Amino acid sequence: MNTLLFGVYGCVLEKMRANSSRPDDQIKAVFVAGATSGFVNSIISGPLELAKIQLQNQTLSQPKFRGPLHCLCWILKNRGITTAYRGIGATILRETPSYGIYFACFELLRRKFSPIRNDSESVSEESGLGLMMAGGLSGIAGWMSTYPADVAKTKIQAQCLELPRKELQYRTTWSTLRLVYKAEGTAGLFRGTFATILRAFPTNAALFLVYAITMRSLEAENPFLQ
Repeated sequence: MNTLLFGVYGCVLEKMRANSSRPDDQIKAVFVAGATSGFVNSIISGPLELAKIQLQNQTLSQPKFRGPLHCLCWILKNRGITTAYRGIGATILRETPSYGIYFACFELLRRKFSPIRNDSESVSEESGLGLMMAGGLSGIAGWMSTYPADVAKTKIQAQCLELPRKELQYRTTWSTLRLVYKAEGTAGLFRGTFATILRAFPTNAALFLVYAITMRSLEAENPFLQ
């Protein structure tokens, strides 16, 4: 998923940056490239997260699925591709703006934490600590920007796979959000935020640090990547 995410992001950003040199347009380009990569990423992340949630919800004493591939194969064989993409609307609603904000925040924060490199376009030249702080904080910003959509996605995908659509309690993103808000109020739309933040900071801090180290290594071996 991250290979696809960063690959699409890099390709779109490179094409957009070639058409503009103004700083404001640069950040806009980062947002659009991030949002585009998030949209494409939804195609992969939707079914995978459905499998993950189904695996997490099954009882340990009588597990139905041995793993994510077994779960997805069972879904495709018995319920069809539409069930494999259950909750795809909420997934797209979460991933698209979220990754736009994610990459834009990272770009702004890395410049703030590394003022000497303000004009640099390559994360491989930044300091490790600055990258970790920028990555961790942008990860939190990305998650929190569309968190209610993630709540809706989780509730839609957690439902029993064998139920026909007409018997599902949660069907669409908006109807799910209304039901959650009616039952639990605003707090229900942000349930689990502490655990998400606790995961988002170290995960994204490590992600961008490793990304920078990898790019630095590749650029040293191949000057055409610089």
